Amino acid sequence: MHATHARDDRPWAFLVSLTACAADIRRHMGEADYSDTVVYEAMKPVLERFGECRVVEAPESRLDAAADAARARGLRPLHLAFLPPPSAYYSPRVPTVVLPAWEFPEVPCATSAATPGRIGPAAAGPPRRSGPAAATRPRRSGPPA
Repeated sequence: MHATHARDDRPWAFLVSLTACAADIRRHMGEADYSDTVVYEAMKPVLERFGECRVVEAPESRLDAAADAARARGLRPLHLAFLPPPSAYYSPRVPTVVLPAWEFPEVPCATSAATPGRIGPAAAGPPRRSGPAAATRPRRSGPPA
């Protein structure tokens, strides 16, 4: 038996959460997470082709209300968190897509026990092996070399 899914053609309401430095990006250029805002600004014109974008400040207290308002206007809410995964707010009432900007050339295989929750070249230490065919070094980000 097949599951049938109705097609939902409603436009999207992209509910966006950004780092606190987004309001004054020029002053915070080079600080942690500043590039997440730069990535959002670059993606915004494409997102607007599929729906509307709305930045939701303090999503932990305002995201659900913003989603309810979007639904009331006939839109499909989707939370886009341009943040590192541990910094994003996740609501059970709104699907969340995390879109972190990664500013390092290497993607680590694991976090260090000394820095739980932090993923980055400084925190990762040497790559971990999970089997005989495991990579011997962290994977590179970007296009294949």
